[in-house]
Amino acid sequence: MQQSYQVGHSTGIIKLEVTVGTVGTAYSEFSRVKNGASSGVLGHSTPKDGNIPETSIGTAESNNGAYIFVGVIINLNRFTMEQRESAIENLYINYKFSGGVNGTENFSFQKQSDLTITPKKNIVSISSIIQLL
Repeated sequence: MQQSYQVGHSTGIIKLEVTVGTVGTAYSEFSRVKNGASSGVLGHSTPKDGNIPETSIGTAESNNGAYIFVGVIINLNRFTMEQRESAIENLYINYKFSGGVNGTENFSFQKQSDLTITPKKNIVSISSIIQLL
């Protein structure tokens, strides 16, 4: 399911904050793609909890029509298989956008389409795309 955030066409600043809820070791980063060109990494976490503090991604006008790509990698190697399965089931990721037309909006990752798990369930990858309109 495509998720989208209404940024509008103002000079207001759009911000993104990512919160990862996991018992594993997580790393997150996000980038922007507009008109086929990638911005490179705009924000990232420390290689521990996966949280990205509130980060400016530019003005509403400059982001209108762009896509935000958020990638999260979680290492569950230190857990038993049962603990890994529980960690995956209870995984929580929130994408909090602010500065747009409707103010602050929260999005979650879509387990059906955004989640990739290795056969041993020791590494989890989440890739989410949010369109900015």
